[in-house]
Amino acid sequence: MKLVTFFAIATMAAVAADPSTLVVDRGLPQANWNNAAGVTERSNVRWTLYEQGFVADEIRLGEPGEKWVVDKVRVWTVPGARGVDPATLGDFYSNVRLYFGPAAGDLNKVASGDLQPGSNEASAQVQIADGVMEGAPLYDDFGAHYRIWQVDFSDLNVAVAGGDTYRFGALGTGRDKQAWFTHGANAAKSSARQDGADDKLFLYDTEGKFAGEYAANGKTWNKGADLNVQVFAHLDAELAVEDGQLAVRGALAAQIDPATVRINGASPRGFSISEGNQKIGFNGATKGCLTAQRFDGASVRGCVR
Repeated sequence: MKLVTFFAIATMAAVAADPSTLVVDRGLPQANWNNAAGVTERSNVRWTLYEQGFVADEIRLGEPGEKWVVDKVRVWTVPGARGVDPATLGDFYSNVRLYFGPAAGDLNKVASGDLQPGSNEASAQVQIADGVMEGAPLYDDFGAHYRIWQVDFSDLNVAVAGGDTYRFGALGTGRDKQAWFTHGANAAKSSARQDGADDKLFLYDTEGKFAGEYAANGKTWNKGADLNVQVFAHLDAELAVEDGQLAVRGALAAQIDPATVRINGASPRGFSISEGNQKIGFNGATKGCLTAQRFDGASVRGCVR
């Protein structure tokens, strides 16, 4: 009997569930961009540790007792410097990577992609898009204006415990000692959802080793800040074959919306709820993958091989 991730189930057929849910939304500001907003009102700022490492921040997913799997982490970077705004990230960086791990201790590299000059093509795990083309304005750096780039680190498959605190940070290796800048914002001035913003930042060296805490306010900026980030994830359930059925046990069993369930892409032939709503079983295949949604829309998934 194998344990599994759960994802989507259905009795009557609706549209298949989205494989991931946006569970942490601390995206780009929607107001008070750049110096035009005034020194006290400006919401956006970029952070770097130059050649010493990178700036990191914290996130939390879900509630205690839940099991989540992080699928994708999205951050934004502003690489322009000394009046030069690169046409591609590959013009400035030979490699881009993401570090992730529990708040206590060092961070591990969980995704990486090499870049060639003149290219934004990195790896299957790293997708790069021009943030200005996606709707972001140019970034104002003391009168110089640079593009903001969106970087998606995908296919991460990182298991996390609901309610626990984790840290993340991105870093690029400069071709000519170019620094990596991660975009951040002041939550109060952003006019946008800023999940988990607390005005605390953290410093790590180039290998992901913890180097200290950092407070933006009063040092190099005039207000608090957090890194902008979006985290896409799904709930992980313990799935087993019992009495010829795929079954999910525990609190999640009562939270799955049966109308969203798919087994290997198809609706199950039926389902049963038992053991005080702590078990839900599905008629149909006894191996393969399940996809579903929780009643609140969160994605759930899993496979039995």
